[in-house]
Amino acid sequence: MSPTVRQTAVYAEDIDGDGVVEIPAARRLRPQSEGGAEYWAFDWQSVSPDGRLQTKRSTFHCYADGWYLELAPFGERELSVRRADSVAGRCIVLSAFADDEAEDILSVYTITGENRFERARSGGRLFLAESGSAVYAVQLHTAGVSAETVSGAFHLIRTAWISPGL
Repeated sequence: MSPTVRQTAVYAEDIDGDGVVEIPAARRLRPQSEGGAEYWAFDWQSVSPDGRLQTKRSTFHCYADGWYLELAPFGERELSVRRADSVAGRCIVLSAFADDEAEDILSVYTITGENRFERARSGGRLFLAESGSAVYAVQLHTAGVSAETVSGAFHLIRTAWISPGL
């Protein structure tokens, strides 16, 4: 047993839709600067019939903005995340390290308020999804990632009813 501290309750769920519930194991992402904010990825593990743990998916969840991103399309590189809020909306930037330099891969924007659909498509951003009063958009920073790849890896977080009596 190892203690895990995180600010948001993360529950076991069938993250990949295969009918088997996976268990989230938190993994700290590399900070981009000394003393920078801590961000975590989740390695979703299932137990095989012979009792071995198998990682099925790795994700970064942005619970504050209601979305998560599968990390597999971005390879085995060491990843980092930072918040970079702007006039366009709340923004999370995913980066990968090459040696000790972080290279931005993409920015995911959560845009609310008036003209959110127009703002989601301005400044080189591409529309990802809509949920209630929020629109989600992505801006790609590297040629190695396509809009289709990000669209397939981007998911809205479903809220679940959790009953303490069950």
